[in-house]
Amino acid sequence: MEYLRAQRCLLVLDNVETILQGGKYSGDYQHEYEGYRELFRRISQTPHQSCLVLTSRENPKELMVLEGETLPVRSLRLSGLTGTDSKAILQAKGHFVGTPEDWQTLSDYYGGNPLALKIVATTIQDLFEGNITEFLRQGTIIFDDIRTLLQQQFDRLSKLEQDIMYWLAIAREPLAFTDLQADLVTAIPKAKLMDAMSSLRRRSLTERNIDTYTQQPVVMEYVTDRLIEQVEQELRTSELYGLFQSHALLKATAKDYIRNQQTRMIVEPLLERLKIEWRGAATQEKLTERLTISQTELENTPGYSGGNLLNLFRQLSTDLTGYDFSRLSLWQAYLQDTKLKHVNVTAADLSRSVFAQTLGNILAVSFSPNGEWFATSDGDGEVHLWRTQDGTQVFVGREHTAWVKSIAFHPNSQTFISSGEDRVIRAWDVRSGQCYQDFRGHSNWVWAVAFSPLGNLVGSVSEDRTVRLWDAETGVCLQVLTGHQGGICAIAFHPRLPFFATAGEDQSIRFWNLENGDCFTILEGHQQRIRTLAFSPDGTLLASGGDDGNIRVWDGCTGALIQSFEGDRRIWSVAFHPIESSAEVPSNYCLATAGDDQLIRLWHPLAGECLSTYQGHLSKIWSVAFSPNGRILASGSDDQTIKLWDIEAGRCIKTFQGYKNLVWSVAFSPAGSQIASASEDGVVRVWQVPPEQMPSQAIAAPSINAQSVACQELIGHEGRAWSVAFSPAGQLMASGGDDQTIRLWNVNTGRCLKTLQERSGQVRRVLFSPQGNLLATNSNDNTVKLWDVSPLYPQPLGEKGSETAEKSSEKRSLSSSVSRLRTLQGHSRRVYGIAFSSNGQHLITGSEDQTIRLWEIGTGECLRVLSGHDRFVLAVAYLTGKTSGKELSPDLIASGSDDQTIRLWNAFTGECLQVLTGHTGWVQTLAFSPDGNWLASGSTDTTLKLWDLATGTCVQTWRADRPYERLNITDVRGLTEAQKAALKSLGAVEEED
Repeated sequence: MEYLRAQRCLLVLDNVETILQGGKYSGDYQHEYEGYRELFRRISQTPHQSCLVLTSRENPKELMVLEGETLPVRSLRLSGLTGTDSKAILQAKGHFVGTPEDWQTLSDYYGGNPLALKIVATTIQDLFEGNITEFLRQGTIIFDDIRTLLQQQFDRLSKLEQDIMYWLAIAREPLAFTDLQADLVTAIPKAKLMDAMSSLRRRSLTERNIDTYTQQPVVMEYVTDRLIEQVEQELRTSELYGLFQSHALLKATAKDYIRNQQTRMIVEPLLERLKIEWRGAATQEKLTERLTISQTELENTPGYSGGNLLNLFRQLSTDLTGYDFSRLSLWQAYLQDTKLKHVNVTAADLSRSVFAQTLGNILAVSFSPNGEWFATSDGDGEVHLWRTQDGTQVFVGREHTAWVKSIAFHPNSQTFISSGEDRVIRAWDVRSGQCYQDFRGHSNWVWAVAFSPLGNLVGSVSEDRTVRLWDAETGVCLQVLTGHQGGICAIAFHPRLPFFATAGEDQSIRFWNLENGDCFTILEGHQQRIRTLAFSPDGTLLASGGDDGNIRVWDGCTGALIQSFEGDRRIWSVAFHPIESSAEVPSNYCLATAGDDQLIRLWHPLAGECLSTYQGHLSKIWSVAFSPNGRILASGSDDQTIKLWDIEAGRCIKTFQGYKNLVWSVAFSPAGSQIASASEDGVVRVWQVPPEQMPSQAIAAPSINAQSVACQELIGHEGRAWSVAFSPAGQLMASGGDDQTIRLWNVNTGRCLKTLQERSGQVRRVLFSPQGNLLATNSNDNTVKLWDVSPLYPQPLGEKGSETAEKSSEKRSLSSSVSRLRTLQGHSRRVYGIAFSSNGQHLITGSEDQTIRLWEIGTGECLRVLSGHDRFVLAVAYLTGKTSGKELSPDLIASGSDDQTIRLWNAFTGECLQVLTGHTGWVQTLAFSPDGNWLASGSTDTTLKLWDLATGTCVQTWRADRPYERLNITDVRGLTEAQKAALKSLGAVEEED
């Protein structure tokens, strides 16, 4: 100290971290170097005229207390070099090539660390001839010298610090302190955890951004590799209580794209290493052995081993039928797309695991104004309320009896309303989940509802061509407004002025005065039905979309057309970004649209420019909605999913997957020994009917209750399979689906022989004529088409069982052409049901327009129109009368409807003979057995029923296995009652005491 006082000296001590202790928090000295503590204390607190400079990856503790901008002790945290400076470092070593983006990416990977850049520069020169692009493409950024440096640092960490580093690597993105706390198996005092986080930051191993923590890419890759190596060793040696128990390899609750990264960067590499160690095929068997060990050593122990094993099994596509996971902690297991038939999870802890939901096709999504909730509705008549923060389902409302097409929140966020096909508007309390008010008055579909800006009024529009204004508190109808010349599909209140807009089937938009109900402006321009309307947040713009695929942007006050641009096919939903000022859109506007093309598009509404496109849904998108802060976009689709999209990142962050494997079509084989079904999951199934259950005499209902098993699955359709039919000879089967294709199958081999394209939309029904030469199909264009399939039968297939004849026939079929003969036009709405008469000369159709039509096939002429249904005619079937003794029974027509009933009609007199009840969903398909004794029906309640026509009783019910069939959830922990109810509806069971 005398020298430092007497002379002006500069003393530099490099790598001070080498005298500090490893295995503890940063800043503690090794025992033999405790003298440095006193040295640093004196230099910092004793007056002198010299300077001591320390360089270190860690900061001695006593110096941190003495630091300050105006104090003698000051510290400078060295950040990484900029991209430009990093480029200079590399160019000093030689010639390198790469795009500006590549240079920046390289610098970011190594955090601008000069030493790391110098090390990697040599590798790029030696192995990639200085090409940075090629180096980045190969994906590996850690090499031996860098690995050695990181290993030295990592080995110095305390156990808690190492645990934190593993969690940060698993997270793959900045991690909030509270999320880290929740991840830890053992509760750590907040102060202790904060000390560890601060220590890691002082060691330059983590980076902090406001309230989140992360790692530099090179550090994250090193820690990930170390995690995989350690877990592999634990699995090989069956020591499952280390990292495999304390850390989740995959977080089921993470954002979708993060979970995909965890799968790709952690789960898949781990399995590849295990497959090499265990020689591939034995991997599944070895993991099953580890499961047995876990149940012995980790029963009722908190941790991630059970969930990790489940996620590994899932990645291996293991058939888990009959597996036992009872009394294990199954944390963070992602089971949304995993079948768990007859799996035992009795007394297991399922906290933070993700399962499939009981969702039908999602028709509407809406956020509460405060952003705390979002609500959805579906085609099963259910409304769901979700907590936005964590995606937890709060409640399910089942008061509606049919499709729920619209949802709207009150401005106070405490209530919301819903409406749909059952003609009733219902009001819900978000806290209790109770429906507390009904609004009744409409005589047809209520397509849309909305609250006025003040929340005192409810507006509704209907297929009955009326607009109604209601008192929001009492449910009293205040006004009924008429003027539209067709059904009305959309309503939107102006956010600042006293008027609202409506639009619908007559292709017009009308502005209505809120005070007197007068229509003061009519906007025209769309060429087909308008489905959706939305005002911009400031009310200066109005957007509209509909069946013509055209998106129009109007002046929100005058109605003048500002812009028009094409989407793609039918537009079901438009939504403006809620923030009036947006950095991404200079004009302060952003518009989201969605529809039949399965895409979400973000537009600059004034320029008509598509800014971005989101892909991910597998069927039409019914609804989109922005969160109030504009950061999230929610979408609901016919594919039974709700997706949440991060607007800034342009990626899906959460998917809620529903499962309702609805049966859309059934058909008997000509021999009556098989029943084919077409289902929601796109699979055509062929069911074997036991011979003893199909006798010639009627069977009493109590004698049949056995379950049938699907004997064959025909896979090929993308999306829903709508319809299936056998050819009269039983050799061919036809199916139609959402993918706008008609597929022709060989019944014996299950092979697809032909795929016919139907360009006008989904193929709703397929049916062979009695002679087998014609195939009738329908789709979304209100028509029926007839196809000539006779070229598929150039000669008989040969003797039964002749493999040579079978293959020869398939070869001819694959090379044969199928042509369209005729298109039948007349229905005003979509055609659902099709049935041939027994002589093949006539065709019967049932439609959404509530009529049944009889057609002459030879001429295409409509002979008769039958009216009487007040709901959609979804299915029809025709049975020619039989002779019994001296009596001739009449021809029968069976019809199925969305009223959940089947009706039997006398085809000659039109008299309704019988009403069959038992389905709890829409009756979508009907088929008579060849002997005329039985009727099969399929419904949206996911069942297939067999009816005895002599008694009108249901003698058997089939249901395809649900994803969680017989999953034993007795005494499970970590699930809410709503989650348990959802699992039970998908097949799970609870055993009674």
